Amino acid sequence: MSERPASAHETIVVGVDTSPESIAALRWAARLASHTGEKLLAVHAEGLLEEGAYVPRVDVVKLVADTLAGEPLRASTSSMIEPGNPCETLLRVAERMGARHIVVGHRGVGSTESDIGSTALALVSRSTIPVTVVRSPD
Repeated sequence: MSERPASAHETIVVGVDTSPESIAALRWAARLASHTGEKLLAVHAEGLLEEGAYVPRVDVVKLVADTLAGEPLRASTSSMIEPGNPCETLLRVAERMGARHIVVGHRGVGSTESDIGSTALALVSRSTIPVTVVRSPD
């Protein structure tokens, strides 16, 4: 891949939570952004359980900093928390930011009997831009 400077609309959106799969997706997306010169935006979709204090809120800034510490990155990285369903939130943010790519882990913190989580499956089905689903090495 050749490196090129990113324009305002060359952003990679990566969905993050505290799962090992999300951490793997964040690292993968950061490496891609470093190679392409694109911006990286880590997005956490905050749900009703967090808003109601039933589960701890995710410190996305710390999560991103801790995950990418020591990585040889050349990408501009930022993060945000948006309310809502993860699929809807990632699609909405990607559209608003003019993103060209969405990256997620193959499953998140929720439990499922399936090998692929509902967010990854819904994104692959509904997104109009490329979606990469990353498996965790664990």
